[in-house]
Amino acid sequence: MTTKQFLSGACMAALIMGTLVIQGQNVDAAIKKVYVTKGESAIIKVKKAKKKTKWKVSNSKIAKVKSGKKSVVVKGKKKGNTTVSAKIAKKKVKYKIIVETPKISHKSITLKVGETTRVVLSGTKRFVKWQEEDMDIAEVNAITGEISAIKEGTTAVYAKVGKKKYSCQVTVKANTPDAKEAAANHSSDTKKAEDSASEPKKTGSGVLDPVPDGYLTEIKEKGTVTTVEYEGTQANGAKVKKRAYVYLPYGYDAKKQYDIVYFLHGGEGDTLAYLGTDSRPGQVKIMLDHMILKGDIKPMIAVAPTYYTSKSDGADMGNAISKIQNFTKKELVNDLIPAVEGKYSTYAKTTDLSGLKESRDHRGYAGFSMGSLSAWYTFLNSSDYFHFIMPMSGDCWVNGSSNANKAAEQLEAYCKEKEYRQDDFFIYAVTGSKDIAYSAMKAQIDAMKTKSPSFVFTEQGAGTGNISFKVEPNAEHSFVYLPIYLYNGLRAYFK
Repeated sequence: MTTKQFLSGACMAALIMGTLVIQGQNVDAAIKKVYVTKGESAIIKVKKAKKKTKWKVSNSKIAKVKSGKKSVVVKGKKKGNTTVSAKIAKKKVKYKIIVETPKISHKSITLKVGETTRVVLSGTKRFVKWQEEDMDIAEVNAITGEISAIKEGTTAVYAKVGKKKYSCQVTVKANTPDAKEAAANHSSDTKKAEDSASEPKKTGSGVLDPVPDGYLTEIKEKGTVTTVEYEGTQANGAKVKKRAYVYLPYGYDAKKQYDIVYFLHGGEGDTLAYLGTDSRPGQVKIMLDHMILKGDIKPMIAVAPTYYTSKSDGADMGNAISKIQNFTKKELVNDLIPAVEGKYSTYAKTTDLSGLKESRDHRGYAGFSMGSLSAWYTFLNSSDYFHFIMPMSGDCWVNGSSNANKAAEQLEAYCKEKEYRQDDFFIYAVTGSKDIAYSAMKAQIDAMKTKSPSFVFTEQGAGTGNISFKVEPNAEHSFVYLPIYLYNGLRAYFK
């Protein structure tokens, strides 16, 4: 698997299907659908064409085509469906073209500091990426479009589909009792769309235990979500202002010691993916409240940071590996953990390297997609400070891509170098059978079973081995599987 294949919940930048390559579009390979926005173009490339290929469009009012020797450009003209077809190597090739006209739910909104709401882009079946103009004023969840007001000011958030952008101006006002504008902005239509778009997967299939009924519904005995500001050290030594979201369990007492786990999002995701905010909590946060109340896990602190230095890093997969390497080697241990655990009570008596090493048995790290890559790298770069590692839907890349045998050899060499014994760490790796990361992750695990004797596989939790690999049937590469993955993984170690 390469960097282009590993966007969290996004489509690949190019999808190869026989002799055709559709660039920059959302394509369903099985039924050959191409989605474009009105005024937007898709390029269909013919890899082995020996001469100019003549393409025809069934309805020229919906889209128009421009044929070339090795490509055809399809441009959307009007909302609707049509087809384009051509004969290639004596075979007729046909694609259904869907021209969309997306519409943003709000052109402008007003929020109070600390409030959240969601903006929805309707009228498209494609992946929508959200981005804010100034994250110091307001943050937007890159996947869900949920906006969190940070401080007074005016900024904008953008929804991007293909090459088209749709903007919403965001005005953030002081959190005063008479400021009521935000409540009016969150319409019932927005709420319905939000609930539909983010429906979590909680039903197991015999491999993973299902999330119990009610565990994704808010309760009175709920923890809080706050933020920690810190400066992250970059590879060149520069300092960048960063923000992480922190979950404190119900009844948090600074005089007590707490286990702690760090969650990292995937490419195109952001800091809100796991915990949400205090006023609009995420499904993982709500589930943690239930798990702690019911005794599934001990009371714990959870942290959701980002490896980004700017929001644009989420789409730059070529640069992501170096960002993640720096995050797991330097920023995580030297900047983030001291900022969080210096403020909140964990088992770390001090936040220098010695104090973090002594408390490693009470610290975990989990990540999804590119966050899963960071989990493997955290093991290789910072396992002195973490006992529990949870990679979700992603293998351990070597030199920028998947290589099962080399990854297994690298992991084994590291364990020998550290002289790790069976009980010195525990890895809970999980993915889905229909996940784009499944093949590469499964290949790595299989290689580890023959090339990495330091890893003792178990179907149970920590104490019976030091690595467990679970595959949830039919689960795809989507953050909606986070609740069921984490419900099982956290109980395997923090129970």
